[in-house]
Amino acid sequence: MKPSLAALSFGILLSGCAQRAPEPPPRPAVPRPVAAAQAPAPTVTALADARSSYTYVPASKRDPFRVDFERPPAPPPPLNCDEPLCRYSLDELKLTGIVSGMGSPVAVLESPRGKGYSVYRGSKVGRYGVVKQVLRDAVVVVESWPDPRGVARKEEIVLRMRADAPLMLDE
Repeated sequence: MKPSLAALSFGILLSGCAQRAPEPPPRPAVPRPVAAAQAPAPTVTALADARSSYTYVPASKRDPFRVDFERPPAPPPPLNCDEPLCRYSLDELKLTGIVSGMGSPVAVLESPRGKGYSVYRGSKVGRYGVVKQVLRDAVVVVESWPDPRGVARKEEIVLRMRADAPLMLDE
């Protein structure tokens, strides 16, 4: 009896689902106000023609990957030195000799080409350097240059006869 009861309830369910609900009555149409002069809508072919005629010209446009507030780096200051040691950086020069024990000591710097040059206090050496002091075993050079922001930078560089020897500050 149970299987027939299940079949009967299944049949009732199916018969209830088969009926459609009555449709609501249609609404009365409300007339819309007509605009005085409407422009016709663009057709699909007109839009396709407008897209195909566009060409990208990057000449007058900004680069989207460059930040606007970046400034190009400042060029290095012009070298106002006519001496032969101004052509080399201080790393390329080698201190080969010092004559001290007199009023103005003299140092000998060797260029990368092997030529020796005499330097005194005030001599221009390297790209931006001036000899500040000639000691018994070293030469003190002060380099000054503007950084990219325009601030003057100074650095003292000591050229020694032997890198492992202690520095003697008395003349």
